[in-house]
Amino acid sequence: YQIDTLPIVLEQQDLRPGDLVFIEGRYHRARKTRPTHDILHVEVFVGGKTGMGTIGARARTGAVNEFQSFKFNPKAYDVVNYHFRSIDTWLAGSGRR
Repeated sequence: YQIDTLPIVLEQQDLRPGDLVFIEGRYHRARKTRPTHDILHVEVFVGGKTGMGTIGARARTGAVNEFQSFKFNPKAYDVVNYHFRSIDTWLAGSGRR
């Protein structure tokens, strides 16, 4: 799982463009199996004018868009927490498995 291969945990204020924002959540309707770590979504941090901007595919269309903030209210689940990870280990050519 992506989050497991990124050992550098960040605080929101330490995010740099390219870092990842993982969204932990709970589905409104029970599913047979829960996702690992309850991670339901991931976006790429860009910062932008708000300092919270991301790019990602939130709609079921699969289209990637830029958003002013990584914080949003998904229809299918409640957000429990945001997890911020540096991609520096990937850029260095290593990653934990």
